[in-house]
Amino acid sequence: MSKAATPETAPRQAARPPCGDDALHRQTGRDWAAWCKLLDAEGAATLTHQQIVAIVRDKFDGGSWWSQMITVGYERLRGLRQVGQGRAKGAAGAFAVSANKTLPIDAATAQSFFTQPQRRTAWLHDPVTLRTTTEKSVRLTWTDGTIVAVFITPKGAKSSVSVDHGKLPSAEAAEAMRAHWKAALDRLHATVQPAT
Repeated sequence: MSKAATPETAPRQAARPPCGDDALHRQTGRDWAAWCKLLDAEGAATLTHQQIVAIVRDKFDGGSWWSQMITVGYERLRGLRQVGQGRAKGAAGAFAVSANKTLPIDAATAQSFFTQPQRRTAWLHDPVTLRTTTEKSVRLTWTDGTIVAVFITPKGAKSSVSVDHGKLPSAEAAEAMRAHWKAALDRLHATVQPAT
């Protein structure tokens, strides 16, 4: 009788790399199959993200930006991480999502909708705790203890709001939270939209 697969013994599933073969080959001279073959020969599947980046950058002249891109692609193709999943030390298995919205209000006013409890509850229907705030960012503690980072960029009379929510436990939780934040930012936009 065979044992049921556990997370440690279950086959790893490949995920889509961050760019296609054509773009990768144009920039690096190799497609994904060639990079995977090179990195497999280096034993990269057993290495940390930083160790793989160093090999791509130092041994294969990947350059700083493309070394990161190639490493993430390799990790996805070899089932070491899924889309949206991190491999940072102490956060293995953690997923992160982002959501963005341009608002028809200036950055200072946009920030107040995250920092002032009365304004925040008008659109964000979740009890959160304000951690820190700077001129262009806000950090919140979510109801489950995870951290939400909000970045606010001025765009004249408008502002761009980007929400990053990390350390989510699974791809399913990440997708649910992505939809949750999209809906929340839509509510925020509706809240601040001038009456016509």
